[in-house]
Amino acid sequence: MDTSLKSELEWHLARIAPTSIVKKEIKTVRDIYEKRGALKLIRGEPSDLNHLLNLVVNALKKNEQFRRVYSIKILKRIFKNRDSKEGLPQEIIDSVFWLYKYFIFHPNEDVQWAVSVMLKNQQLSNDQIGWLFEHWEESEQILNRILRYPFFHPAICKWVKEQLQKSWALEHRRSELLAWVIRDSIPITSESDTPSIQAWAIYYSHTSAKTKERLLMESVDESNLWDVVEIAERLDFPRIITSLIDSSEDETGGT
Repeated sequence: MDTSLKSELEWHLARIAPTSIVKKEIKTVRDIYEKRGALKLIRGEPSDLNHLLNLVVNALKKNEQFRRVYSIKILKRIFKNRDSKEGLPQEIIDSVFWLYKYFIFHPNEDVQWAVSVMLKNQQLSNDQIGWLFEHWEESEQILNRILRYPFFHPAICKWVKEQLQKSWALEHRRSELLAWVIRDSIPITSESDTPSIQAWAIYYSHTSAKTKERLLMESVDESNLWDVVEIAERLDFPRIITSLIDSSEDETGGT
């Protein structure tokens, strides 16, 4: 088989299955840019991610000249190709977090967004979460990574409770704060927590789907009805909307 044809077929295989083509053809950080079209489409096997991340991190540590913004955007695309429910080895998360710290204050907001996407849904170490706490006031992206951390974490819960005690703190993120203290019911933390804020807090909470559905059905009223409808659509809770339809028919006499 022609060598170029074999290579092209292997790149196509990398979109759906493990293959060695990434390690064979991406030898330097500059190859990432040269092969950007093919790389953007690969599935992102852990071994491939580890290889690419090591190339980028090592080049940055050596202060090499290369297309840094393009490289980060390509890595972001590969991460987005992955199933977000699949966990990654700690060494990969450590490399991603190193890049996150390096680029999160970059003047290019697209780069900030790229490293945030790469870190999203990753399980961080206590030290890494501690770094987020130290810098949350410096970047909305860092605050996002705390408030929308996908796993329950006692340190974040403690930090959130401290913020909730300050009536003025993070008013624009009130739902996400309240989400961290919701278990089987919605705690009363402030009179300013409107039904809409409470509905979105349920959405962001770490409770089970069953609990979220029950809490939404218990808390819906005229003031947050359309918030609850939107959340029901996002979470695939048709029973909530069906219940609202039935209630509206009862009020109008079934007309």
